[in-house]
Amino acid sequence: MLQGPAGVRSWADSDAIGAGAKMTVLASEIDGDAISLRFGWRSRVFNGESNAIIVLEGDSIASFTIPPHG
Repeated sequence: MLQGPAGVRSWADSDAIGAGAKMTVLASEIDGDAISLRFGWRSRVFNGESNAIIVLEGDSIASFTIPPHG
């Protein structure tokens, strides 16, 4: 699990921005401060669909989680 600014930077460098990733939101649902997303993902590392959960804290993102496939 990656956490904090260093974790986000590591993920972005290896799997997202550094891999030329493009995300397309396919579905979303808001429940209070939590946003559930289903998105299409294309990059040099992964192609397919994933889920994500974003939790807000005021005007900031408190957490961004991509649960393991299963």
